Amino acid sequence: MALAALRQHWQEFRQGEPGKRFQDYYERRHGEGNAFLCGCRLVLGLVLLLVGLVMMPAPGPGMIVVALAAVMVARESRLAARLFDTIELRLRDLLRRIRG
Repeated sequence: MALAALRQHWQEFRQGEPGKRFQDYYERRHGEGNAFLCGCRLVLGLVLLLVGLVMMPAPGPGMIVVALAAVMVARESRLAARLFDTIELRLRDLLRRIRG
């Protein structure tokens, strides 16, 4: 059940419009569960974000860990959701310029 729910959340997130997907996810999912669980998700997301950033230079799943952590943090923080949407748009613009 947990894996199916995780897949559903990921699909909802991926279908969002770039530049709004984190904020949309926040609006849909914020506050699900009790306050303790929300706090735990926020702390775990921040820890995973730091671990993912440390893992980025090494080959491996650093980017995946950062993406999942960003979704966890954005679910619990409107400010983080806005920040991640801005970062996503800037990274997309940078990649577009690099590619041609």
